[in-house]
Amino acid sequence: MAYVIISVLAVLVLFLWRRQAATARAAAELAAAARRRAPFLAEEGGALSRPAGMEELTTMVNSLVEENRRLREAEQDHVARIKATLGSLREAVLIINNENAVLVANEALRQLLGLTEPPLGKRIETFLQSSALVEYIRNTRAGGAAEHTEMEFTAGGKALWFEVTGARLNTRREAEEGLVLLIMHDITRQKRLERVRTEFVANVSHELRTPVTVIKGFVETLLEDRAELDEKDQVRFLTTIQKNVCRLHQLLEELLLLSRLESSESILKKETVALGDVLREVAESYAGRAKECGCEVIVEEGAEPARIDGDPLRLSQVLENLVENAFKHARGFSRLRLHVDRIGAEVVCGVEDDGAGIPAADLARVFERFYRVEKGRSRESGGTGLGLAIVKHIVQLHGGRVDVASTPGKGTHFRCYFPAAE
Repeated sequence: MAYVIISVLAVLVLFLWRRQAATARAAAELAAAARRRAPFLAEEGGALSRPAGMEELTTMVNSLVEENRRLREAEQDHVARIKATLGSLREAVLIINNENAVLVANEALRQLLGLTEPPLGKRIETFLQSSALVEYIRNTRAGGAAEHTEMEFTAGGKALWFEVTGARLNTRREAEEGLVLLIMHDITRQKRLERVRTEFVANVSHELRTPVTVIKGFVETLLEDRAELDEKDQVRFLTTIQKNVCRLHQLLEELLLLSRLESSESILKKETVALGDVLREVAESYAGRAKECGCEVIVEEGAEPARIDGDPLRLSQVLENLVENAFKHARGFSRLRLHVDRIGAEVVCGVEDDGAGIPAADLARVFERFYRVEKGRSRESGGTGLGLAIVKHIVQLHGGRVDVASTPGKGTHFRCYFPAAE
């Protein structure tokens, strides 16, 4: 009898030990599945992997794992949408913490500022030098900043203008206090256009003031003192008036032409043009003037046919303006070379003189409207300061480009590059 009891107890102990081991194993497998954020399949382990009381716990854990998966997918989808939205914006968007370090920045910020990589983790002062911006961020954090503010920044050695809008981000976490959202709209081009427009109005006013003042003064003198003026003085006064009227007419005509060239309406009447023929015609028209000045005008043509698709009238105007520029401003020149040649897929034509040259500091600005290297001498020669600006616009309308090279004391070389006709 004792033997039977001992045997039963042994079987019971073995059963309980195996059940406890199965429970421990099931709990460990359940914990491992929870750590992997994966559902636990109890049936995989057979009957012993489903000890009593584990079914409900398994169901609850699996429900939590599934809920966690859905929340993570929703969060990832939300983050992806935010990134896609920020990536499509042309405005720069960034979020900075209480130490002005960048936490979030979109691609537009990197492109607008010319950064090689996103500035995540960097203080905003390291890539945007502006005391006004730092003050604006401080006021935004304190809740007192203006809604929109225009600011000038220095980034990558360039001056940039942005319209900045800031907002303080409220959060329940103490570690995230002081977060500021900045939206920056690039208005650099707008500011440059405003500056050009202001300078243009000032330049036009200045250019018109001198001839108008001269005309007004001489007309008043003729009206008030005509009885006391002899015929010779009257002729001299009228000649001066005529000269200034011609200058006004030329200025207005060139302003009108520039306006048409800059408008969206094309004024070109294109056809296949042999630039060599245009060069020779221009040289012939200036032969008499060159003879009077004691200088030589020569034409050089390359072996390849130099033909382009262009407007013959406007191309003649380009070369005439370049030659006229040499006669008016190339002091002391004795030789003027007009050349044209085809080089690969381009036709290159130019005007070169051996005059006094242009200082290096002025070379980058000679194609600007009303810019003069020698302002007083240019006005005496009757120049308007628009000839080279017209040259640049006409060449660009033909799909080309223009440049200038000069060595003081040795001369100046203007070159125009056009796509060759097929």
